[in-house]
Amino acid sequence: FPYTTLFRSYEIGSITVNDELVQVGSGFTVYVDRDIVIDVVFEKVETVHRYEVVIANVSWQEAESYAESVGGHLATISSSEEYETLLELARGSGAKVLMLGGYLNWNASFTTCSAAWVTGEAVSLDNSWWHSGEPNGDNGVASDGTPEDRISLYNHSSAGWGLNDVQVDVWKYYPGTAGYIIEWED
Repeated sequence: FPYTTLFRSYEIGSITVNDELVQVGSGFTVYVDRDIVIDVVFEKVETVHRYEVVIANVSWQEAESYAESVGGHLATISSSEEYETLLELARGSGAKVLMLGGYLNWNASFTTCSAAWVTGEAVSLDNSWWHSGEPNGDNGVASDGTPEDRISLYNHSSAGWGLNDVQVDVWKYYPGTAGYIIEWED
C-alpha cells in the first residue's frame, strides 16, 4: 500500500485522525495518507485453539475449576473442524469418556432439554455428532440417581466416539479411563 498505517486494532476502539473520531472494530486496519482516512480494511484474525486431554477421576465441576485455574475452560465445539480435532484427541487418549464444557437443562419430565457451552455458545442437539438416541437424560437420572446433565465425548463399544449426556461424576463408572479436555483460545 502507498499509505501510512496509522492504527492497527484487534480490539474494538477508536482513534482520532485529523481531529475526527474514527470507530475501529475488531480486526480492522485503518490506512491514512496525509491525515485523511483512505481505506478501512477488515482483516480476519483466526483464533488459535489449543487442547489438552487430562485423564483423572474428578467431577465435572472439579474439571472445569481446574481448567479455569490454568486459563482455559472445558472444551466446547463450535464447528465440524473443531469436533474432528476433539475426536482425534479422544481416539489417541486411551479414555472411555471425556467431559466437555457443555450442560443440559432438562424439563421436569426429562423429555426435552436446552443446552449451552460454558462459553455461552449454543449447542446443537439434533446433529450427527451425538450417539443414536442421545441426549436422552437416561429418564432423568443415571443408575445412581444423579441427572445426566453434562456433555461428554463417549467411546461406545460399537459406534465409536460421539457426544453423550452424562452425570457430573461419570468417572465413578470408568475409573482410570475417564477425563476431560481443556481448551485455550489465543
